[in-house]
Amino acid sequence: MKTMRLLAPKWKWIGVALTVPGLVLGFFSVFYEFEFPWLNFQLRDEKETDFFRKAEENFTNEIALTLTVVGLLILAYTREEVEDERVRLIRLEAFQWSVLISFLLVLAGNWLLYSFDFYVFMVFNLFTPLVIFVLRFHYVLYREARQTSKDTSL
Repeated sequence: MKTMRLLAPKWKWIGVALTVPGLVLGFFSVFYEFEFPWLNFQLRDEKETDFFRKAEENFTNEIALTLTVVGLLILAYTREEVEDERVRLIRLEAFQWSVLISFLLVLAGNWLLYSFDFYVFMVFNLFTPLVIFVLRFHYVLYREARQTSKDTSL
C-alpha cells in the first residue's frame, strides 16, 4: 500500500514556532483588537468606501490565521522518529476523531448560536480539526510510550 509522504521530524519545531505566535497574535487580534500599524494598506479610493467596505484594511488577522494554519498543518504532517504501522493507525484514528468532534461542534453551534456569534464560532471552527488531530495524536503517542515504559520497568 502506498502511504502519504510526511515531513521530516525536524519540521515539528518549525510547526510549533509558527503555531504558537499565530495563536497568540490571533487571540490578541480578535479579543483585544490588536493590530500592527505597518500592516495597514489602502485597498481602494476613499470615494468607493461605503458602510460594508472600508478603504483601508489591516492584515494582522490574515497573518495570524496564516501562521496558525501553516503551523498546525506542519505539525499534523510531520513524521515521527519511528513511523511504524502502529503510529499510522494512531494517526488515522486521531484524524477520524478530529472530523467527528469537529462536525458535532458544528451541529451544536448550529442549534445553539445565532447571528454574528455563529459566524465567530465558525471562524474558530476552522482550526478545530487540526487542533483536535494534533492533540489527540500526540496524547495517544504519549500515553502508549508511558505504558510501554511502565511495562518494561516491571
